Parts: sequence; C-alpha cells; structure tokens
Amino acid sequence: MEAARETFYRAYTHRDGDRSDLVTVDNILKQLKFSPLQITLFAGVAHHNNWDVAEQCQWLRRHAHRLADNDECPEAIVRLSLSSLQRFGSEKDVRALLAVIAFFPQGIVEDKLDCLSARVHPGKRKEMFETFSSLSLTYRSDGFTTMEEPLRRYFYPQNPKFAPFLTEIKNEYFGLLLANDIAGPGEPGFEAAKWIIPVDVNVEHLLDIFTKVDAESDRVWRACADFMRHLFYHKPRMVALGPKIEALPDDHPYKPACLFQLSRLFGAVGNQVESKRLLARVLELSGGEGTTSLPRVYAFMGLHGEEMRHVQEALGISEPLGDTEEQVQCLLDFALRSVRSDD
Repeated sequence: MEAARETFYRAYTHRDGDRSDLVTVDNILKQLKFSPLQITLFAGVAHHNNWDVAEQCQWLRRHAHRLADNDECPEAIVRLSLSSLQRFGSEKDVRALLAVIAFFPQGIVEDKLDCLSARVHPGKRKEMFETFSSLSLTYRSDGFTTMEEPLRRYFYPQNPKFAPFLTEIKNEYFGLLLANDIAGPGEPGFEAAKWIIPVDVNVEHLLDIFTKVDAESDRVWRACADFMRHLFYHKPRMVALGPKIEALPDDHPYKPACLFQLSRLFGAVGNQVESKRLLARVLELSGGEGTTSLPRVYAFMGLHGEEMRHVQEALGISEPLGDTEEQVQCLLDFALRSVRSDD
C-alpha cells in the first residue's frame, strides 16, 4: 500500500502535502488493483484535470469493470488520457503521433516531430509533449521521448507501411542516408553523417520492419546498404539485417551492395572469415555470366573517388583491363585489407 501511495502522489501533485484523506485514496488504489501503470496513468489524468478524490471515485465507480489486469494496458484509462488531449487535434491524429513514439525502440527526439505539426495543433509541440508527460503517457530518457513497454504495445502501429506520420519520419531518415551515402573520411558530408550515432537503433528497427512490410521497394534495400555504410564509418557493430540480405534473390539490384557493406561490418568487428565469404559472394554476383567487370564491381562495392584510385593502383592499372581471375583476387585482397585497416 505504501508503495502504491508513493506512485500515486508522484503523479498527483496538487495535494502532495495533504494526505489527510488516505482512506479514500487507499480505496482508489485497491480499485486500480495496485497496478503501477494504472495508478500512474490515472493519477496523471486526475492531476491534469485537477480532480479531487471524490471526482476520482466517481469515475472509478462508472468504469471499474473496464480496468485491466496488472499486466495489461488499461484501455479505459488510456482513453481517458486521450480525452485530455483534444485541444491538440483529433484523437486519430494524437494516436498517430503516439504511435510514432511507440514504434521506435529509443522513442524519438521531439524536434523530429516538427514536420508533423500540420495535423497536430501547430505551434503547440512543446505544450503537447509536456501534457503527454504530465499524463504519464510518455517520459524523457537520454534526450528521447519514449513510453513504458505496455503503452508501446498498445499504441504500436498495426500497419507501419501505411502509418502516415511514420511514413514521413521514414522518408526523412532515408533522405539523410542517401545524402551521406558516399561520404568517406575526409570527404564532404562525412561529419554530417554522424547524425546516425545517437539514433542507429531506431533506424535499424525501421529497416528491419520495412524490409518485411515493403520488401519489394528498392529504396528500402538501398537504405539498408547506406545504413551499414554509415555504421562502418561512425559506429561499427553488427546488425540484424544479414539473414534478410542473404535471402534476397541473386539478381536483386541491391543484394551485392548490401552484402559488401555487411562484409565491411564483419571485418570491422574482427570476423574476417565471414567478411571474406561475403566479399567473395559480392564478386560472384557482380560477375554475371562468369565474368567480372571492374566498373561493375566498383559500383556494387560502393567504391569511388580515393577508394577506387587505390584499387586501381593496387591492380597496377590506370583504366580497367580485361576480366581475369588475378584481377578479381587482387580486388578481393584489397577489399579485405581495406576492411582490416578501417579504410
């Protein structure tokens, strides 16, 4: 009971110093089944609407049968919370905005939602997010606005491909990936591409979902290759996209590029055996009918500028020569050395 009271009064601060009506409050907590989530959400609504304990009891008498078990998201209280957000737009649009926050594992930086203000009350973003927080629908963590796991499951978009606000965020991320896709060390845009560092988990989740729900889109797979290139330069680590990439048909236009970027990540984390296997697959796929055109290999591997010049020097050529096994092996060895030396 004491823990439940503390949870209640953390959100219901109007009368934080006056706990004279503890009997009534204790009855409220019992009706809320001592569920921390239900207590927090209900107290947040009571605080936001300046309800006294009598008004809280009145609402609970009407809706007690609709309260959820402890491990479930309380539909009745969530709808009560949403009713307190009507001044920011329709319930549909507010839900869509909360769905974006629920979709991303890290939550989302509030500034990222500026582009969505046309359908959510314009000019009220700061007030709106403060209200989300006061209602305990969201909370701030490491610069992100996120929500508790039961609420994430509740608001998570049923069909991400057609979630309107999520589509806009996806297009923004894909645009950033494309803008920096050729930026290696010392090249214009290299520093700007560090935007990926704090949000890499979110972008990977976005790609993981959209390679399922929009697998026919070449743009999604191009974004996968660009994402792994960003990671290679700015935050080397492994990704969960590997099995999906290898399962692509061999004639898929972005399979070689994705495999190459994946091989670089394997090399960056020290798995040279897997890196070499994937690089060999890249060269095999780029060869078409048993031949390997160097310009095609350059393109598939994402080599350009200084990288391609170094390849040409390694091959001892100034322009592509005929296709030979020796050239292919030389290029493979160079690519492996590039991975080991972090370019």
